Amino acid sequence: MNSVLTLVAFIGFAAGMWVYVAHRVAQGGWADLVPKYSAPRVPFGKKLGAVSGWFPRSRYQSSLAVWLSPDGLFIRPMILFRGFHPALLIPWTSVTSVSEEKEFMSKWTVVELDVEDLNFLLKIPGRHESDIALLLPKPPNKRTTDNSGASPLRV
Repeated sequence: MNSVLTLVAFIGFAAGMWVYVAHRVAQGGWADLVPKYSAPRVPFGKKLGAVSGWFPRSRYQSSLAVWLSPDGLFIRPMILFRGFHPALLIPWTSVTSVSEEKEFMSKWTVVELDVEDLNFLLKIPGRHESDIALLLPKPPNKRTTDNSGASPLRV
């Protein structure tokens, strides 16, 4: 009986900690965007997975999914974080730069955004610069960067 009680207490503690951590991570910038940019449903568009996001006070390492839709970037975290992270639809007008980054043998598309005076970026695996350029209000000039410190071209 004692081992069952211990197991139940451990599961309850672990679940409580997960809820607490998920809530605290959401307060790192995601929650600031929800009132204006929450999206009720997934829009039509190209889905890109394993996206990393850097918000002002929190990081999402390969745990976001992004849809490239005509209305903007639809961003949703993996299922374990969705409780405190409603999906967002960020308009294309918030994109400040799009660049390509090369690391070893990997290629990434880096999208920088400025939304409500919050600057954050998304790092998408693969080359999607041309897909994004087709959806932007004005197409950015293409520039590739590597880890040598070259800066991306601003939109």
